[in-house]
Amino acid sequence: MRLGRSSTVAMAGSVQRVVHASAVPPAGPTLEQPPDEVERALRTGVLGAVNVVRATLPGMLERGSGELILCPAHPEPDAPGGPAPASTTTASTATGSMITAAVAAYADALFAEHGGRGVTIRCCAAPPGVAPRLVLDAVDRSLARPAAEVRVTPAPGLRRLLPARAARGAAAWGFEPR
Repeated sequence: MRLGRSSTVAMAGSVQRVVHASAVPPAGPTLEQPPDEVERALRTGVLGAVNVVRATLPGMLERGSGELILCPAHPEPDAPGGPAPASTTTASTATGSMITAAVAAYADALFAEHGGRGVTIRCCAAPPGVAPRLVLDAVDRSLARPAAEVRVTPAPGLRRLLPARAARGAAAWGFEPR
């Protein structure tokens, strides 16, 4: 059952913080992706963000407070049994990049139009391979600062280590890899 925006907000009451994060990449080589899968990914990632903003931002602006966080998420390219095939990773990255660019531009436009009205607007777009906890940490730290910057990027030094490199580093310090 789908609820309309107004009924969802009416049930939830006033919203202080909203986070939109989605990743729906089609798998497969970039030029072989079925157009309907690409469209579904764009609808979920981009239009999903637009719908969340339209449902919650007016109330935040009316109250003069709130936090709007858009996180266009790249898919995790590694499968449980090891890295995904290069074609899948490339396709996922291409679709994720389209979504990320669109949502980041939308966040910039929102900030230009509504910045300084009491609502903190953030867009946290992490490159592929950055652990979700590092994204959350970067967003949390950004909320403690003044809202001069819309974009939040986890520090490049925080990128996930390759499993083999992590195991070598752990062994060098006397730890058993899990």
